[in-house]
Amino acid sequence: MRLDDSATMVPIITVLVVLFVIIVITASRRQKRRTRENAMKLATMLGFEFLEGVEAVRRSVPGTSEQSVMETYEKLPRPLRSLMESAASFVIVGKADGARVTISLETRGSGKSQTTYTVVRADYPKPLPFELRIGYEGTLTRLGKALFDLSDVEIGDEEFDRTVRIKAGDEVAAKITLGKSEARAAILGLLALSRTAYATNSYAQWERQGVRLDESEIRSVIGTLTPVTRALGNV
Repeated sequence: MRLDDSATMVPIITVLVVLFVIIVITASRRQKRRTRENAMKLATMLGFEFLEGVEAVRRSVPGTSEQSVMETYEKLPRPLRSLMESAASFVIVGKADGARVTISLETRGSGKSQTTYTVVRADYPKPLPFELRIGYEGTLTRLGKALFDLSDVEIGDEEFDRTVRIKAGDEVAAKITLGKSEARAAILGLLALSRTAYATNSYAQWERQGVRLDESEIRSVIGTLTPVTRALGNV
């Protein structure tokens, strides 16, 4: 290769790199625009609201009042506010069977390990006055309980206790709350839909990896979350 050929190759490589970056950025923007359009369509079909920016931040923190979220937001420097708005992206909010439902996308991890999840949350009409976490009890959890004497709240329902892991700040109150057959049925229905779903003292949540904005799937999820909000939140 002649010296002048080598010199010519440098700008060609630079142009190719620039073109590649432009293609990637353009594809990413198109994907974001398509996702936004699909989210807006979903909101319309559900009869919900599509919110972005500050309003998305206001509605995106579970188990926290909108007033306290905005008080924290107002105290942040402008760059951090922009970061919060970007992280919130958009939310779809509405009411279903008396529960406030929020649908959003969450990106977790960093760099190449980033993963997007679709999250659907239903807030209770009235939060329980004690800490509570209800989720699926897998094989490893059962093994840990057997080997290390890990404990959780046992209700006395064999199927329920075998399937559900309960951590509560008030064990007696948790037993009373979950002593209702409709509460246990609602929780089992939620965990049957997804083993990563869970309920707290103030909301029930379902999540799934990827962007999943299909109307029929989301309606099914909402229909599984709202019985939990009625059973646990109307106390």
